[in-house]
Amino acid sequence: MRTVALESARSFPIVGITGPRQSGKTTLAQQCFADKTYINLEDPSERAQVSLDPKSVLHSLGQAGAIFDEVHHVPELLSYLQVRLINGKLMGSLSLLAVITLPYLNRSLSH
Repeated sequence: MRTVALESARSFPIVGITGPRQSGKTTLAQQCFADKTYINLEDPSERAQVSLDPKSVLHSLGQAGAIFDEVHHVPELLSYLQVRLINGKLMGSLSLLAVITLPYLNRSLSH
């Protein structure tokens, strides 16, 4: 899995890691991308900050990127990411890594 995650990050600006609860998604993300800012959306204060102004949070990260853990808590974040991707603001290697538990995937993608 580590090799797949690293190869994907070299090719795509956004990478998602999905899987069942407690399967090592967060550990994999943090080990493979230790240089990225880690934002845990399970934490109510971090969730509130991202929910309140996702555009500013993404802007503050610049091209450095981040790991958004439990991204299903802020599904509108995915729309902001899509706009940044379309507008060419996410170029080159990995800018964002989303970690999401499988039961929440369809719900988040439908928003």
